Amino acid sequence: HRVTLYEEAHRLGGKLAASHRFPKNGELRHLLDFLIPEAARRGVEIRLGERAEAGAIKEQNPHAVVVAAGAEALPPDL
Repeated sequence: HRVTLYEEAHRLGGKLAASHRFPKNGELRHLLDFLIPEAARRGVEIRLGERAEAGAIKEQNPHAVVVAAGAEALPPDL
């Protein structure tokens, strides 16, 4: 399969990329440090700063489409 990843932001990771700054979340950065290069190594076409528009996706005639719309940050339960 050919995989194309559209990311509207100019970097991958979303909220997970910022979460490593909080205590007890430092190990999450290691996850991104592994997953991002691994995706590239496996041939994933990564399009940063590009919104996944229906027309562009249809032009690729995909077998399947997976949509990951992000996450909302939740305040900690203190």
